Amino acid sequence: MNNVIKYLIFALLFLVALWFSFYTEPLRVRKEREALKQYNPEQLVEHYWTTRLSNLEANALGVDELKSALASDAQAIRQKSGHVLGIGSNVCYVIKGDAENVRYFDDAFHFVFHGTKFTIPAKYIFGNTAREACGWFHIDDFQNTMDFNAVSACINQRIKEQVVGAVIDQAASISKLHFCAAVEVAPDERGIRDMSKLYPYILVPIEFYPDPSNQPQ
Repeated sequence: MNNVIKYLIFALLFLVALWFSFYTEPLRVRKEREALKQYNPEQLVEHYWTTRLSNLEANALGVDELKSALASDAQAIRQKSGHVLGIGSNVCYVIKGDAENVRYFDDAFHFVFHGTKFTIPAKYIFGNTAREACGWFHIDDFQNTMDFNAVSACINQRIKEQVVGAVIDQAASISKLHFCAAVEVAPDERGIRDMSKLYPYILVPIEFYPDPSNQPQ
């Protein structure tokens, strides 16, 4: 009986190995992957922004959802939804929500959401948070770190000019806005720190102050 079981296990392992040896990815996926290798950083950002943005928002976490998950099992939510550049790096997530009582000053939007203070910078947008959080880009897919870093610069420029730039003329009047944005959380944090910066992929005004000079203090 033991020999029969051994033969069955070996046969199963053989079939699994045979399956993976002949497995081929869909032609469409392979063509896309090969084409993307020829793209420069600007073209890569344009491609993913136009083809993956709606899916990114659909899978974004609610702020309260992320806070609850960090408090209960930070490791689990990190493995499920977080992205990191390397060991010890901050964990980047994509979150979404509708912020109320928004104030604009010092070149940034400010608001409190589910008990946490957030800012969305409008002028100084740097770093790799937006690149890492979306999960579209992996360093191993680039021939050099210069192009990988250039992707961050392209995303940050797009956020400044097209996302925030699309609403900046109305910034002082916006009282409520919808956002889908990247945020960083320290590896050992069990929540989101006050004054965390959000780098938005989507930023849409919902309501406006009748008189912008009467913003809440």
